Amino acid sequence: NVRNLIEKLVERLDVSPESTRVAVVQYSDNARADFLLNAHSTKQEVQNAVQRLRPKGGNVANTGSALEYVSRNIFTKPAGSRIEEKVPQFLILTSSGPSADDVGEGSVRIRESEVVPYMIGKNINREEASKITLHEDFIFPVSSFTELPSLEQKLVSSVTTLTPQEITKIYETYGTTTTGKERKDVSITYFYKSTNPPISKVMYEQSPSFNSAQMKKCVDREMKDVVFLIDGSTTTGPDGLARIRDFIYYIVQNLNIGTNKVRVGVVQFSNDPVTEFKLNTYLTKQSLLENIRRLRLRGGAPTNIGKALEYVKRNLFVKDGGSRIEEGVPQHLVLLTGGKSQDDVRRPARVLGDANVVSLAVATSGADRTQIESIVSDPRYLISVRDFTELSRIQDTLLKSFDVPLPGCQMKQADIIFLVDGSINLGRDNFVEVLQFVSGIVDAVYEEGDSVQVGLAQYNSDVTDEFFLKEYTDREPIMEAVTKAEYKGGRVANLGPAIRHLQDKHFVSSAGSRIGTGVPQIAFIITGAKSVDEGQAAALSLASKGVKVFAIGVGSITADAVSKIASDAPSAFRVRNVQDANNFCSALQ
Repeated sequence: NVRNLIEKLVERLDVSPESTRVAVVQYSDNARADFLLNAHSTKQEVQNAVQRLRPKGGNVANTGSALEYVSRNIFTKPAGSRIEEKVPQFLILTSSGPSADDVGEGSVRIRESEVVPYMIGKNINREEASKITLHEDFIFPVSSFTELPSLEQKLVSSVTTLTPQEITKIYETYGTTTTGKERKDVSITYFYKSTNPPISKVMYEQSPSFNSAQMKKCVDREMKDVVFLIDGSTTTGPDGLARIRDFIYYIVQNLNIGTNKVRVGVVQFSNDPVTEFKLNTYLTKQSLLENIRRLRLRGGAPTNIGKALEYVKRNLFVKDGGSRIEEGVPQHLVLLTGGKSQDDVRRPARVLGDANVVSLAVATSGADRTQIESIVSDPRYLISVRDFTELSRIQDTLLKSFDVPLPGCQMKQADIIFLVDGSINLGRDNFVEVLQFVSGIVDAVYEEGDSVQVGLAQYNSDVTDEFFLKEYTDREPIMEAVTKAEYKGGRVANLGPAIRHLQDKHFVSSAGSRIGTGVPQIAFIITGAKSVDEGQAAALSLASKGVKVFAIGVGSITADAVSKIASDAPSAFRVRNVQDANNFCSALQ
């Protein structure tokens, strides 16, 4: 019924790259794009893609995570959104019940992206729906999905007739403002299970020692949750608290604050702890700094550090406290104290350690060193000062302490072969652009310490091997070798034999492939051919050997044709020109 609704909506929309663009996302515990806004350029292509949709299954509906996903991965320029051109952005969300996770943060991100959300579903939680949508007129409850056809006219009417001026008025009243022309980007998100973005998923999940929690730890090394636990007892005094406040202010100024980067929370304690703000209270640097300036000494005695440690574990280093601990994001505790604790600190410190919270401490001469040593995760993370007037001296030392190794962090592993169309299908100038695209992918997926090997071949009537997997091991030599490839030209492009060549000559141990050891094997096929029928069987054979095939079609090739040589729908991409391919490197990561 959901698929039928999407088909009917698309049928009544003016679908084209210049008018209305459509994307579809499925979700349950995770979210995945079935196709992006720039994947299809005609109504028929979109309809064909919708007809191919199949439910992925799943029992958990994490609507909050799905909202964050579409904000990060759909309503962005690389995914085909014209959000930067102020084209109206619409989200049609269908769900069959309350979310299993909090929708607050995802809803904020949707509003920050200037998207107009609609919500359709059974058993709609009104409070939840009011967080997601801008107005009750955008909420469509149904008792069963058999009622969906009755909503078709309302949805189409709203999406097609809502003027930029009306959208502006809505945002002025309920959110931020936007403007636009008679162009629209529509994302349809519905409850089904899916996966993580393509390349990162393959490079981790197919590794022999894959651990999903480890993958999350390694995906973005800038992501951190930092809690400052500050001694607000009488021992610290107003002057000491002012020094601590300036210290935290400096640290935050030098961190990359953001919803998906660094989050900061602050707790003040003496005999009892008090939350000044949680990790998700302020998600911009400006708002954080403003509220750090407002910190004032709470006073009190005695100093109970143990109770404070238990408190932050229960109230800050949890999802409700804004922590991303369940996602594997690094957790840091910074304790600033100037006195001896009157309660036990060892047990709560051990609990924090067991939860993989990295504990650091800045302690004055009045603190009990033995106690503090039992709290910090490593002796190197104990910074001693005579008193709080010396905090400015150790600011940069503390900042460096955040760059600690992630326990059990798994490096990415992959053997990646690029097969590039070197015929007149793309042409000489476009061939250079394709090489830049290849370099962009290499640069995006490769990080220091990873075990990534890359090979490159181009094809026309036959295949030219530019370099094999075994030839280079570091990013810079690989990217330099890519730039040295020379355009071959030719009117004939034999895709099928070229793919078979990859299987026989590149994805073999003699060429450096680790195909027999479980290291992920990935092929990127970039083609400008109008037909890929001769390549379909070869691509299937390659996939049967355990190679993940990403296909990128450039120019007049249809999306259906591209999907024939890709391993699955999310691995097939179609762009109008090579420049567009360069624009969505990030969507492939």
